[in-house]
Amino acid sequence: MPEITAENGWVDGYLLNDSGYIALDTFNAYQERTSPFIKIDKSASYAFSSAFIDETQISPWYGWLLYDNDKRPIGSRHSNHGQSGGVIHATDNAEYIRISLRTYGEQLEHVQLQLGTQATSYEPYGYQLPVSCRTLTQAGTTTSLFIGSEPLKKDEYISYREQKRYHVDGTATPLTLPQIPIFDPVTVIDVKTPIKPSQIRIALV
Repeated sequence: MPEITAENGWVDGYLLNDSGYIALDTFNAYQERTSPFIKIDKSASYAFSSAFIDETQISPWYGWLLYDNDKRPIGSRHSNHGQSGGVIHATDNAEYIRISLRTYGEQLEHVQLQLGTQATSYEPYGYQLPVSCRTLTQAGTTTSLFIGSEPLKKDEYISYREQKRYHVDGTATPLTLPQIPIFDPVTVIDVKTPIKPSQIRIALV
């Protein structure tokens, strides 16, 4: 899910039953927020999870409402009291979902919505690119590289040494990239690898 910020489309308040309207949080300690419309697959199951710094100090709640292709509400809002996660089942005509939850401000560590019925460890929202490093004589390992909230387009590339993503128009966006394992168990590329930036370049082929 997108990070909970106004820039990412999150709004103050929570979903009201089947209307789709947003009600403002009257008990400010909850600091309830509602997501933007999130595209989903019809009839699919999704695992929702959230984590808080100290769950003994809060009363978790989240709710969700499904929408059709025209973003009209489908059925009633569902909700879970006292739980920080669970499974959401999309109907055969669902195209979007919105989720409300109590964030308790800085108590919320992260929130995640993922395809399937099992919640896994948190990963940043965005696209991952499988990367495989090899030489002429030795095959390497393949790892997933988080590249941000947009897929890598044709003629774009990532400079690992510079920690930047270069766009088609020549502009660059900073990235924080993890180590890439090359050959098990210890050889890695990282930002200190003494190779010219042009020689550590990740692009679609």
